[in-house]
Amino acid sequence: MVYNYYDGDTSRQNYTPLKWSQGTACSTSGLGTELDYIYSPGLGYSLFGQDIYEADAAGLALYTFTYNYGNGDYYNGYVVASNISYQVGNSYDISDANNQAGFDGNYTITGSSSLDASYAYGLGYVFVYNYYDADTSRQSYTPLKWSQQNTPSGTGGLGSELDYIYGGLSGYSPFGQDFYEADAQSVAVYSFTYDYGNGDFYNGFVYASNAAYQVGNSYDRYTANNQDGFNGTYTITGVSSGLDITYNSTQGYVFVYNYYDGDTSRLNYTPYYYNLGQTSGTSGLGFERDYIITSRGDLDLFGYDYYEADSFTA
Repeated sequence: MVYNYYDGDTSRQNYTPLKWSQGTACSTSGLGTELDYIYSPGLGYSLFGQDIYEADAAGLALYTFTYNYGNGDYYNGYVVASNISYQVGNSYDISDANNQAGFDGNYTITGSSSLDASYAYGLGYVFVYNYYDADTSRQSYTPLKWSQQNTPSGTGGLGSELDYIYGGLSGYSPFGQDFYEADAQSVAVYSFTYDYGNGDFYNGFVYASNAAYQVGNSYDRYTANNQDGFNGTYTITGVSSGLDITYNSTQGYVFVYNYYDGDTSRLNYTPYYYNLGQTSGTSGLGFERDYIITSRGDLDLFGYDYYEADSFTA
């Protein structure tokens, strides 16, 4: 009968073997035939004996991690594992193959804390609480399973997790398992200024995918010169993201609320369609058209990254 096992190479602790605790012999045929187990919350039951088998034991730890895809996308989470599984600061690659983004992603352990044996039921549980979608929407998302009362994304350790992020336009997109990369798109409303190059400009907002534009960037739909002889551009001045699916039908809507006539009257005008509460276009930037009401009461067309309006004062 074996009444004690000392695990010197991992936990450096003494353990009472299973069969001893049950009051039974681990063998009835002499030395070299004994076979028993020790239990630890981190590794479960581990076999020893018969002049060959060596047991290891470990406690439990909660590790925080970041999975990096290599394309800018990443997700953050934590995993319950034995306290000998990982080292803080090290990176681990579950699969040597490339992930869906075309890179060999890895898990980096960012922190750890000890857990007592009462958490043994959660050994292998993986929770993911944040996903950052860098290559499309450039936004962070709360994964589906995390939002469902902290349901684990996986139960078999790092590499077993599978979860989803949601975008109003794209629906649910899976990620995880050292392979799947998620992309999400929903409707956002962008404010913009179109600058003709001659002093005229107009201001408006457009409903588009939250992956369509970046604040501060300028865009040119029509590369030729506009009616004034300049290559005008749209500059994105702000964005409001995270619109729900009720806005899906507004994708492409353009509203222009102000036109400044810089080369003639040097006055601001409220465009005709905006006065009526209507869109200037429904197909995105570069396809809007509207009018200003001139000093003579006429309608003068502007838009399409081409037409420029004028209102001559008396």
